[in-house]
Amino acid sequence: MRILILEDDPITAGLLVHVLQQEGMFCHHAQTVRDALGCFQREPFDIALVDRMLGNEDGMDFVRWLRDRHPATGIIIISACSVTDERIHGIEEGADDYLAKPFEPREMLVRLRRLASRLGHQSSRDDERPFGFDGFVLDPRERRLTAPDGSQVYLTGKEFALLHCLLRGGSVVIDRERLSLAVHGRGWNPLERGIDILASKVRLKLRAAGGSEELIRSVRGEGYLLGTRSESLTRR
Repeated sequence: MRILILEDDPITAGLLVHVLQQEGMFCHHAQTVRDALGCFQREPFDIALVDRMLGNEDGMDFVRWLRDRHPATGIIIISACSVTDERIHGIEEGADDYLAKPFEPREMLVRLRRLASRLGHQSSRDDERPFGFDGFVLDPRERRLTAPDGSQVYLTGKEFALLHCLLRGGSVVIDRERLSLAVHGRGWNPLERGIDILASKVRLKLRAAGGSEELIRSVRGEGYLLGTRSESLTRR
């Protein structure tokens, strides 16, 4: 298994790395949310152990980004806060499990293995499955968007991330906070119009490639919605 550890305390991180490596697992330690984002952009991980409190950062920002961009990855929150409401909040925000500090290494290993068993470690990850919509096909693994006529539609990295996020949402309205996390890896700033501009650019590119007028719909005061039915395709 490949494990990412997001932990700002070097002692705790060192202990986790030691225990997991003793069990034959590959571990990478990140001290900040930015470092963790960079790790996932470079290589895949099966499970992320995420510290809830990271100095001036909130580990939940990374949890939300990870759940949105890599839904097949397992997430275990590790936190000094054992209040029931905090545990419930962590699960509601997308974590699979919550481990309160201090914890026994054996308990952590048991929880990690149980989560790994549930995930199944399938080689074809759910977040890499192609999507079909309105004659288009978006392939996350190949980072490619194919138009109805078979031509390739060029999208920037951020445009691709926004469209992928909307496709995963299906018929659900995706708010700007979630879109910003998917595109930029950070929360939405109401003073910025970056998400709106990006959505407009993607809409124009889809229209120019033969798409209908309302493939990306704006929902006033809420966010954006895919204006057509999408389906998950089987990779050949």
